[in-house]
Amino acid sequence: ECNAAGYHAIEFTQVGTEVDPNGMPIEGTGYLAPVILKDKCVGCGLCQTRCYAINVKEEHLLSESAIIVKAGEGREDRLMTGSYIELRKEERQSLVPVKQKASPTVSPSSDTSDDPFGISPAAASTDDDPFGLNN
Repeated sequence: ECNAAGYHAIEFTQVGTEVDPNGMPIEGTGYLAPVILKDKCVGCGLCQTRCYAINVKEEHLLSESAIIVKAGEGREDRLMTGSYIELRKEERQSLVPVKQKASPTVSPSSDTSDDPFGISPAAASTDDDPFGLNN
């Protein structure tokens, strides 16, 4: 998945290889384990998702993914627990409210043919910034 996405942030290394009395590796022992290249990893989680789907769910080889992605400096915002909805709510609550400019006074007009929006020419001309853009 990582290579298909163009990141190339995972290499595999042989681990757990048994050796014979002469120190030579015994064929068929050990397994390939992923090694993350931190300078290439963006924290997208494709590897974790794929590893979990194959090695935990389908093959029952592992109890959890061999790769666990955690948030960090310069990485995507990934939560291991909790809710993004709650996180965003907390972020919004921590922001200082922006003071809004008062809306212009709108006076209904009796003649709607000349004033289809119900703002008299006098009310419109008293506010040089009707949309509140120049704070």
